[in-house]
Amino acid sequence: MFQKLRTFSKNPWFISIVMLPITLLIQQCTQTTEKNPIINNYGASPEQYEQGLNRREKEVTERLQQAHDKEKQLLEVELAKIQVKQNNLHPSYEKYIAELKERIAELEQFKSSNPQLFNKAIGALKQGKNKVADDLFAQVEKNNVYAIKTVAEASFQRANIAEDEIRYADALAHYQKAYRLTPKNTLYLNKLGFIYNILGKYKEAIKYYELALKNGLKVYGEDHPKVATYRNNLGLSWKKLGKYKKAIEYYELALKSDLKTYGEDHPQVAISRNNLGSAWESLGKHKKAIEYYELALKSDLKTYGEDHPKVAIRRNNLGSAWES
Repeated sequence: MFQKLRTFSKNPWFISIVMLPITLLIQQCTQTTEKNPIINNYGASPEQYEQGLNRREKEVTERLQQAHDKEKQLLEVELAKIQVKQNNLHPSYEKYIAELKERIAELEQFKSSNPQLFNKAIGALKQGKNKVADDLFAQVEKNNVYAIKTVAEASFQRANIAEDEIRYADALAHYQKAYRLTPKNTLYLNKLGFIYNILGKYKEAIKYYELALKNGLKVYGEDHPKVATYRNNLGLSWKKLGKYKKAIEYYELALKSDLKTYGEDHPQVAISRNNLGSAWESLGKHKKAIEYYELALKSDLKTYGEDHPKVAIRRNNLGSAWES
């Protein structure tokens, strides 16, 4: 079943990786569905975004033909993620725009340490110029070796860019550097767990998600959305390991928190219920799964309307449970 893995751009395993074309001019981009127009002044247009995915797919496919075993395994993971995004292009593009805006907003707090480079890097991200932004963050790392938090953030941003471009080995290395420099940063811990989860190293993912949860509880308290995110992600990794009851424990805590934060019909609540439905279905408790899937469907119909891709996913999940 499709699930959501929350990352905070630093945030359902349904869509999690995005691919940005490297050199794009900033522009006003609009994409419209029946109920959900997308209007942004950031990065790629929908058409350019799709072209970027296609270019990356071609590159990975060509490399696969000559790869050795270890590299081949990683490239196969990357290719699978690219194809997931190609098959779910509209929600993937929506997520790309939302996360890019979040990342740029978060970068503002670091500008004072090196305003010229950070301003240029932010401008490059807004234009979809990943290579330019990556080079600028590399300069930040080099020029601020004694400013640990600034270097960690630059490394973290480089990791995000590598993840956007589905270069997971590079992303992992940059996330690890950010974590080593600031080991209590819950955002960095969560993303390190996230990249390990993508790579199928679920025990490693759980290790960092648990650290993120432990620190998050201290910083934010019991019912903060970020704490719910860490629990949701722990649930996903435990489910991947086949520990469904353990997954359900974390999913239920995440749902309880999300209900307090967002209310009954919020999309995040629907995601938490969908994840619970999937875990119960994996346990063979199909009627229990159907209860959660129906609640998720009811909510998403209110949020998105009849013909949205997320509504189709909920119905597909319900069909699977009823068939079982």
